[in-house]
Amino acid sequence: MDVRGKSLPINRRLPKMTRVDFYHHVADPLSFACKLTCTVVGKGERLTVLFADEAALAAFDTRLWSVPAQGFVPHVRLDDPLAAETPVLLATSLPEVPPTGVLLNLSLGEPAGFPAWPRILEIVGEDAGQLDRAREVARAYKRAGLDTVYHDMTGK
Repeated sequence: MDVRGKSLPINRRLPKMTRVDFYHHVADPLSFACKLTCTVVGKGERLTVLFADEAALAAFDTRLWSVPAQGFVPHVRLDDPLAAETPVLLATSLPEVPPTGVLLNLSLGEPAGFPAWPRILEIVGEDAGQLDRAREVARAYKRAGLDTVYHDMTGK
């Protein structure tokens, strides 16, 4: 009841809309992906990183062993027995029911089932091909009605 004795509306929670963050014109996408991974994990969130192929996954896995320089980011493949208790999952394809947390899409394409993720991160290099690919993915997100934010990383 309010001060006039009237009923207050019930606070109903609306489902959260997926938020997509595009970091574009990134000089070194792999290093930036490692930094972003540390940031997400540092905030206590789980992260699934999606790659286009096994070679990209292996390169990221190798790099993540040395970032941060004085620490370690626990990470395993999505299908690993320890996946349920590991904050960073690496994958070349996504399951039908996505794990909880944030998706870092490094697959160079539109991830399957993307509206189910509460947050998606996209990293786009300076290459014209990557920028074109990112524009296509951004259009798909917009068609789905997702909240999309762009971060220009030129010179950063």
